[in-house]
Amino acid sequence: MDVVKRHEQRVIGLQVQGMPSGLPAELRAAWSRVVARAGELPALPDGVVVEQVEDIGAGQFVRTVGALATEQNRVPAGMVSTVVPAGRWVHHRHDGSWADRAAGFQTIDRFVEESGWLLGRYRLAVGYRDDEVRHPLDLYTLIDEQETQDRDE
Repeated sequence: MDVVKRHEQRVIGLQVQGMPSGLPAELRAAWSRVVARAGELPALPDGVVVEQVEDIGAGQFVRTVGALATEQNRVPAGMVSTVVPAGRWVHHRHDGSWADRAAGFQTIDRFVEESGWLLGRYRLAVGYRDDEVRHPLDLYTLIDEQETQDRDE
């Protein structure tokens, strides 16, 4: 587990919104569609897809599944571009399946809590592939800098 500084990036891809329990089938479908349209996106190295998660409150999340991009990248028809904010992010290398990534994020949550920080609204998972093979995932959670500073004062 480590804390890293990430610069602002974008994710270009497809969005899925809702409660976490109802999303796995929709997420798999979005990943498959993104991989099928990979030629329209910034390079997907080794077929790797990213998932950006934004907590919009009340147990609702917006997930953008796609490719890391820059502002200069064109957004294909039917896709969106979202911002991955700059800041301090907690990183954890999760060696498990996509389905048990929640356990990896729970590990980050405990680390953030034990460190006296607050969780930010964003998460990022890098390393998904459109297959059933187990691949390591790089999981990131944004630290809420404003809330952390307020608590430190």
